[in-house]
Amino acid sequence: YSSLFAAEAGIPTPLGTSDLTSATGGNYVLNIPLYYDTGPDTAAVTIDGWTTSATNYIRIYTPTNTSTEVNESQRHSGKFNAKKFYLDGSSIILR
Repeated sequence: YSSLFAAEAGIPTPLGTSDLTSATGGNYVLNIPLYYDTGPDTAAVTIDGWTTSATNYIRIYTPTNTSTEVNESQRHSGKFNAKKFYLDGSSIILR
């Protein structure tokens, strides 16, 4: 997906559910990695409509492990870096 908004909106379709907790829903942990591609993510996003629990949740993260996740860490080293993933002018609402 090209943005966190697009990922949150599009994931229920391939999963077939937005219920991450039930055996019929899939008993999922949903991982959404965020990658720097060509610039900042500028789309506002609301994360809602999901059924989650302590063991079935949504993890939104920037990959850092260069041997198992990504060829270059996506996380900054403590100060802003325009060549790492970042939200620019976006808002994230979790419900």
